[in-house]
Amino acid sequence: MLKKRSQTTKIKIGLSMFMVLFLVFFTNRLDQQYYSSIEDSLESIYDDRLLVQGYIHNLNKVFHRKQIELFSKTHQYEVDQPDELKADTLLTLFSKTRLSRPETTEFDRLTHNVEQLRNLEAKLSHKDSISYLDQKELNRRLSDVQLNLDRLSDIQLKEGEDLLSEARSSLERNALITRIEYMVLIVVGLVLQFLIVDRKERKKKT
Repeated sequence: MLKKRSQTTKIKIGLSMFMVLFLVFFTNRLDQQYYSSIEDSLESIYDDRLLVQGYIHNLNKVFHRKQIELFSKTHQYEVDQPDELKADTLLTLFSKTRLSRPETTEFDRLTHNVEQLRNLEAKLSHKDSISYLDQKELNRRLSDVQLNLDRLSDIQLKEGEDLLSEARSSLERNALITRIEYMVLIVVGLVLQFLIVDRKERKKKT
């Protein structure tokens, strides 16, 4: 009878140890997923939000200079080639980042408006002088581009806030899992202690 009880106790202890090992393995896997999610969120905040905000800021400067040039000249319209190359570089860098759906839509509008602006600039650059209507049309095109940039800037803020919220949620879930892990380990420890003490007491009685 005692031998049978001893075997039962060993099985219970073995099951308890298995639970501990399974819990440690399971929580370790969860921790890796949560930390990976947090790492991805932080990297995305830098690569796809902070850097992009810089691209938008520099693009705004390029097109703002165009507006200043537009109203400071009443004769032939000239395109600043270094600015054009800079804008192309910034747009290329922007396109290679991870774009959300609203961002993709607005970025497509931006590239379309930039293309329309450049087509108009190419026409005006061949004129000896630009008229008031030319200036007005060019200013409208520039305003469209800057409106796209402003909207993209707003999207960056929202997307950045969402990524931060996601990272915080991952940390909170990880903290909750850690607390549950501690509670289960305490319970398993108490069960093991009870089984071991009970076994010793039975040995003493025999």
